[in-house]
Formats: sequence, structure tokens, C-alpha cells
Amino acid sequence: MSKYELSISERQKHTKIREGYCLLCERYGKLTFDHVPPQGASFLSEIEQFHITELLSEPKRNIKGIKSPNGGKFKTICNDCNNTVIGGKDDIIKKVCHDASEQILHIAGTTNPDYRIITVRTDILNYCRAMIGHILAATSCDECRKPPKETSYFTPLQNFVLGKSQDISETHDIHYWFYPYKKQISARFICYYENGAIYCMSLLYFYPIAFLVTQKGAPVYTNHSRKVDFTSNTLRFPATINRYIDFPFCELSGNKMYMLAAQQCTISYPR
Repeated sequence: MSKYELSISERQKHTKIREGYCLLCERYGKLTFDHVPPQGASFLSEIEQFHITELLSEPKRNIKGIKSPNGGKFKTICNDCNNTVIGGKDDIIKKVCHDASEQILHIAGTTNPDYRIITVRTDILNYCRAMIGHILAATSCDECRKPPKETSYFTPLQNFVLGKSQDISETHDIHYWFYPYKKQISARFICYYENGAIYCMSLLYFYPIAFLVTQKGAPVYTNHSRKVDFTSNTLRFPATINRYIDFPFCELSGNKMYMLAAQQCTISYPR
């Protein structure tokens, strides 16, 4: 590998494809770029994107990220899934972000915990469908090159996004909390280990909400997180932070660790 290749994020190797298997509907055909997070839901436009492992590695590498003038993009889903299945619900994500951001501006500076609770009314079902759809799309295009296989973790999520099921609470939990950072993190799949047990999880974190999907019953250590209630029409969470806000990409104590494939986990920074 040349010095130039070593100086550029390996993310560049995972974007070049024309046709493949859509990671949502699984049909083979022309693939399109999905914006993650969707345009209008984030204040970022120009970004620099890396595999998160490149920034966590020791010793630190001095590398350049992949630049994009209009946010993070992943060429992994077909046009119909992009524009209709999840794209048709992106306005819900945008409104949630806008309403939460407006409330955060109004409570800035207050120290009374009773006034630091963000409450957003929304279509919970379709908000979660759109967010999970973007999470499933946020990965390497290499995953589109082989015929898909049914799995106990991803298949229920795909069926939920596609509207084939109305609830995933039998197989998955969804957690959310206040996310105050400009950086954006997406991870299609992570294995989390604790005391002999392994749990699967996926995530999409961008201001002002962190959205974490886990295997049913997985432990989550953000003590101010909330679990999605599909019988409600409200997201409600405190605008507070702690050291676990980037979970699992944070300091883990005791018998805990996480495992991942580098190409499935990206981090973006404003330019």
C-alpha cells in the first residue's frame, strides 16, 4: 500500500458501486446514495468522514477523511427504498430534530432539572422506521455485492422498515437520549460483550438525539436514556450529558468490550 493510500481514510474503498443488492428490500439493481442523517435533519453540510476505528487506533494515524459537500452518503439501497420507503418519512425526522433543537435553545442556561426535559410529539412508528432504515443503509457497498441471507438480527429490522411488521419489541429494544455534539456517528452492527454475554446493536447519533437499536435485553449505560414506547406519540428525554453519551465508544470499565467491522462504523465531522 502506497504512502498516499495510507494517508487517506479507507472509507474511500467502500463507496464505489453501480449495481447490487439493496440492503432494505434485497432486490438486485441500480443503487442510489442515501444521506445519513437525512438532509435537513442535520445542521452539517460539508463533512469529513472516517471509519471510527481510524480515530480510535493507537498509535494515532494522521489521515485525511473523505470529504463531502452535502453530508454523509452511502450507496447501498435502491431508488424506491431511498425515495419512498425511508425518504418518504424523512420529514418526520427533520421535524423531531427541529422541535427538539428549539426547546434546547430555550432551556440553555437553566439549572432547574424540571425545566431541562425535552418533549417532542411525533409519529413514533414511522420515525423509528426511517431512522432504522438509514442505519441499515449506513455501511460499505461491499455488503451489496452478495445475495442477502436471512438473520435473526437484521431480518426483523428490514421487515419493520418495509412495513411488513408493526412492532419489533419482541426482538429489539430502541433507546434514545440527548446528543449535544456536532460529530455524527453511524454503525450498522456492533457486538458488545459483558461478563460472558454478547449483545448486538446498531446506532445513529447526531444532534440533538442519539438513537440506539439493540438486541432485546441488551444493557445500555447511558443512565439518562429512554426506551421507545410504540404505544406513545411522544419522545421525552432530559437535556443532560454524562461520560457514556457516545456508548459504546467510551471508556468501558470491568469485563466489557465491543467488537466491530471497521467498514460498518463511520464518524463525520464538520469541515
